[in-house]
Amino acid sequence: AYAASTAAACAIGVGALRVASLSPRLRAVSVAAPHMALGCAGALSTVLNNEPQLRDGMPLVDAEGRTLGLDSRVAAAATVARATLLQAVLVPSCALLAPT
Repeated sequence: AYAASTAAACAIGVGALRVASLSPRLRAVSVAAPHMALGCAGALSTVLNNEPQLRDGMPLVDAEGRTLGLDSRVAAAATVARATLLQAVLVPSCALLAPT
């Protein structure tokens, strides 16, 4: 998962910078390229790391803590929420705060 997400980040970053260098109007893309690359790589990493839960499901628990069964929709919702908050927003934001 780490190798795939790192390769995706590099490809997105280099590709976006290459596209931005083709036209002066696209120079603004170069500012967002690192954020885009890290966000996509983080989301890819989360999906790859949680593939068994997405395929097989996560335990569905009631208010008393009893397991009611496995549900892949619960896994999908948890994975999407985690990827969106942590790896698509917070981690890239830290990279944008650091001076370059």
